[in-house]
Amino acid sequence: DFKMQPSGMLTYFDNSPSKLKFYGLDSTYTVVDSFDVGNGYDVPDFHDLQVLPNRHALLMIYDDQPVRMDLVFPGGDPNAIVTGLVLQEIDASKNVVFQWRSWDHFEITDADNCVVDLTDSEVDYVHANAIERDTDGNWLISSRHMNEITKISRTTGNIIWRMGFNAYNNQFSFFGDLRGFSHQHDIRRLPNGNLSIYDNGNCIVPEYSRGLEYFVDEGNKTATLVWEYRDDPDTYGRATGNVQRRAGGTMVNWGFGRKVTDLHPDDSKSLEVVFGQANMSTYRAFRFPWTTSQFLLNQSSIDFGQVAMGDPTARPPNLRNRWNRTTEIDAFVSTSSWFRVRYATPISIPAGGNTTVQVVFK
Repeated sequence: DFKMQPSGMLTYFDNSPSKLKFYGLDSTYTVVDSFDVGNGYDVPDFHDLQVLPNRHALLMIYDDQPVRMDLVFPGGDPNAIVTGLVLQEIDASKNVVFQWRSWDHFEITDADNCVVDLTDSEVDYVHANAIERDTDGNWLISSRHMNEITKISRTTGNIIWRMGFNAYNNQFSFFGDLRGFSHQHDIRRLPNGNLSIYDNGNCIVPEYSRGLEYFVDEGNKTATLVWEYRDDPDTYGRATGNVQRRAGGTMVNWGFGRKVTDLHPDDSKSLEVVFGQANMSTYRAFRFPWTTSQFLLNQSSIDFGQVAMGDPTARPPNLRNRWNRTTEIDAFVSTSSWFRVRYATPISIPAGGNTTVQVVFK
């Protein structure tokens, strides 16, 4: 879940056995923060981290507990391990300031029986994959195995509403969408007040994935589909994926559909990245305005003055490595054939060191 937080910090989850938590990087890619869970829980879940403007952070925990499922569902395993969900908000000092448990608010039988077998020895009935702080300070969560978006009171922990055309506890009327979302990822509140969702589309015939945006009237509990993007031909990503709606377009990551599509505002394709191997995919994909401070040029632009037709003219900007270790640059990229860098790569620049490169215009 590598992404940029609103503060500009880059965050990711480290799966290394000795780490197993989220880390934050500054613009030189130096680790400057980490995010872990408290109250006796061991490991945060990797699916999402949201760092708030006040430096608080929202994390999720997959909580395994033994449950006598024979008392919950006919044919259930009396020795089952059931995975619940715990949500935590930690402050800047890493203290837990709010906690919510699915055990107190969801029923295990809320799970969609299309993918969750309640008679199995292991039952993952929630499988949350996204958390979002709403504009009113309350929380939104996406529960994949329940086909549900849930709004939770940040004050009391009570459920404010439950939404999902294909959810067992849906409280909303849907307009403009007779299919509904299924096994969705990545619920986000947009600046215009709408909600965006990546719909994986599991268990709906025919199976295909799509990006969605709903206008949600919370008072009247209605959800109106105002935007939908389907690939042509359809792409089906049975798991992972996300939609990033931006003023300048939309990024759709198809998850296990093994490609990423970036769209112009009119939904025409501006870029598509396809993973050629069957075992390759990406969990989420984003576009952010980003400039690293790891390298510093002594000038941000180069004025070549007047150059005669066909004559190569060079200017020597100085490149400094601001990082605390030696860095190797293995390529320079130009978007125009008129410009190139006259320098053999790779270039090794020691910590705090600098080098001059020749930029050629022809």
